Amino acid sequence: MYILESCKAGRTIEVRKMCVWGKREQGSRRKKKQKPSTEEQLAANLKNAIRKLTRTMNTNFGPEDYHLVLSYRKEEKPDSWEGMAADVREFLKKLRKEYKKQGIPWGYVRVMECGKRGARHHHLVIKGIKPAIFRSCWDKGWVGCYPLDESGQYKDLAAYFLKFTDEAVREGILKHRWDSSKNLKQPEIHRVRVSRRYFRATPRIEKGYYLDKDTVQEYVDANGNRQFSYTLIKIRGDTS
Repeated sequence: MYILESCKAGRTIEVRKMCVWGKREQGSRRKKKQKPSTEEQLAANLKNAIRKLTRTMNTNFGPEDYHLVLSYRKEEKPDSWEGMAADVREFLKKLRKEYKKQGIPWGYVRVMECGKRGARHHHLVIKGIKPAIFRSCWDKGWVGCYPLDESGQYKDLAAYFLKFTDEAVREGILKHRWDSSKNLKQPEIHRVRVSRRYFRATPRIEKGYYLDKDTVQEYVDANGNRQFSYTLIKIRGDTS
């Protein structure tokens, strides 16, 4: 069975062509399905998590928003993930009041960085507000505030975020790789069944978009299914 998936997320359109081994088509020979190894499955889980976070970031954030990094002074560093989680919850509680007071839309995604050498940081992508507000709500250390670029494609930032929690998830320390506010929009995903002839590893560029060449991939997933994917990015200033 051949599936075409199109995901509209902000300024991007991600296209995936998937060959899924369901019912055997007449005259075809089914490939014997093999159970993926643990390492293959873990790698696949991370890849899927990056895809989901990328779509969430692309749908909800843009150049008016920020990548925020919250650091700790030495004497303020917590000893555990739980301590870090409590700190960032308190920060977000204070911050949300400021957004509400100023009538600014609220929304964020976040991860925690807890390095083996003692690094303690919170990374967030968050809706734009005056940077001084972030500093007034975080009293445990330093705040780095970096505007997002204008592309609307934040796959590299999503991968960067999830490298901090991958090991903790693998070891069962964390249940979730990332967290977010509950009001974020969901990307628009459409799936249709297509013929075998349609499954060609060639990107189709839509009018008003350009191809992100770094996203073009043809591979076999952990379940033995062939996939081809790529992402298009809307040309700035195009109104079509």
